[in-house]
Amino acid sequence: MNGTVLVTGAGGYIGRHVVLALLERGVHVKALDLRLDGVDPRAERVAADLFSADPEIYDRLGRPDVVLHMAWRDGFKHNSPAHLDDLPAHFHLIENLLAGGLKHLAVMGTMHEVGYWEGPIDETSPCRPASLYGISKNALRETAALLAGQIAAIVCQDEVAGIVNACSGEPLSLADRVEAYIREHGLDLELEYGAFPDRPYDSPGVWGDATKIRAIMAAAR
Repeated sequence: MNGTVLVTGAGGYIGRHVVLALLERGVHVKALDLRLDGVDPRAERVAADLFSADPEIYDRLGRPDVVLHMAWRDGFKHNSPAHLDDLPAHFHLIENLLAGGLKHLAVMGTMHEVGYWEGPIDETSPCRPASLYGISKNALRETAALLAGQIAAIVCQDEVAGIVNACSGEPLSLADRVEAYIREHGLDLELEYGAFPDRPYDSPGVWGDATKIRAIMAAAR
């Protein structure tokens, strides 16, 4: 393929092999991670704070043609609180990349989204994650798919102009969403509230006005 592929988490267990495979196919690869030891030196090194919620992050990354988002913290600690703590940052990264103009995005999943299973898994296998890692990965997949669908609908129409919020319009805390998921799937998990202190700069509640996006999505059906 022509163009550039940015691999986040390029120094990880799988990331470095993905970088190598792309390079062997003649692809220009940008590698981004906290550490890049062992990553093929032919890959261009990139430094950026992925979780800064920077609306200009796509430009700062050099506007790659494709982003493979593989970065994840505590991937081998399946019930680490970091999975839920980091989930909003992953979402805002994807949101800002798509809003900046990224056309091709792939997000690394995990078998832990499916949960306990024996046998083959295909694209329609039900997801019943049984760990905070699996729950967080599955939630990111679902929100990324929703966001991508909304943005695709926005750019494929010309009736609604100006700034458009790609959102649900419904206020929902992360805690409420995760608690509901645990109940719906009968999981034997209990969230530990207060493990981390509230940050003084966090807003108590912000959500988007979905008037425009609802009109766009209704017209797209």
